Amino acid sequence: MDIDKLQPLWYEKNISIPAHVFLARKAAEDIAKHLDFHLPKASDIVLCVSELAQNHIDHNTSEGMIRLFGQRISPEQALFVACSLDKGPGIKPSFYLAGENHHENKGLGAGLNSVRRLADNFALCSGRLGNSPCPDLLMGKNEYETLVAAAFTQPTGIFDRIPVELSFLIRPANTSRYSGDGFFFSYEHPHLLMVLMDALGKGRQAAEIIVSAKKLLSLLPAKTGPTDTLMALGHHLVGSRGLMAQAVRLNIDRAEIKVAVAGNVNHFLFLDGRETLISGKKGLIGPVNSKNNLLSWHYTGFSQAMGILYTDGIGYIPPIRFQQVLMDIPSMIWTNYLFLLCNRQCDDSALVVWKWKS
Repeated sequence: MDIDKLQPLWYEKNISIPAHVFLARKAAEDIAKHLDFHLPKASDIVLCVSELAQNHIDHNTSEGMIRLFGQRISPEQALFVACSLDKGPGIKPSFYLAGENHHENKGLGAGLNSVRRLADNFALCSGRLGNSPCPDLLMGKNEYETLVAAAFTQPTGIFDRIPVELSFLIRPANTSRYSGDGFFFSYEHPHLLMVLMDALGKGRQAAEIIVSAKKLLSLLPAKTGPTDTLMALGHHLVGSRGLMAQAVRLNIDRAEIKVAVAGNVNHFLFLDGRETLISGKKGLIGPVNSKNNLLSWHYTGFSQAMGILYTDGIGYIPPIRFQQVLMDIPSMIWTNYLFLLCNRQCDDSALVVWKWKS
């Protein structure tokens, strides 16, 4: 597979004049074409992005923005995420009522209901209270008041068979078309294996390491333990510059989590609302491979879990109150909201949020 086909695609644009709607629409069309979405689904994507962007114009939102993310999960599978953010005036309760009654109204929300109907996965939040509150990170005026996210997959239903709510975003460093961050997941009941990686360096060379790593991971059973996963990955990458990684294996039937980590790939893990930070010690796998370089954790006996995995390009994740973790805030809202904190200038950035309930 061509390495260029496997790179994450990213687009962000502030929307304040009608011409910006056209640019967002064109970007969506280009990303859908690059990911080889079939024409009907690609048309749905373009229409939804146009609706989200036009909504900023029609309702005169404050600091309205469109974010687009595309990623080929495998040679045959692709993900496209469209996100709309603004700082007001917010979504009126009439929109929620329209959604609950499964009909469209002709006022505020008509376009959003079209997006909800066409998307494979849809989520929104508005304000800090009400039916669908946004996360409250206690950052005051820097926080966005409304977020709408829509995901499209090809083929449809890639995530449906996974009994975990999973969302991820990956952004190459500014001016780069290649990302040295990568995310891999596989599911074979009852095991879900997730690996977040950060290759040493930047640009194409780092991206080649990630692509090689994913090829190896695709050959491993999902039941492979996290330590064995990272050791196999390290031996596969001997001779390369190496990477930092965190592997997480969740046993759905037993409510069990096993984690292994090498280097600075972090994981905020919330078990029944209680927070633990999982982080590795300085080092890489690939150049030097030893279990002594890995740290590992094992958790059981919980009923609800949420994890926030991220590379150092994200920067600072603020404290999250356990009450919010226990709320039904979708993982797609968490990823898009927290990604506002990423280091946009210096490094590739990757963020994964997963949620599980017994």
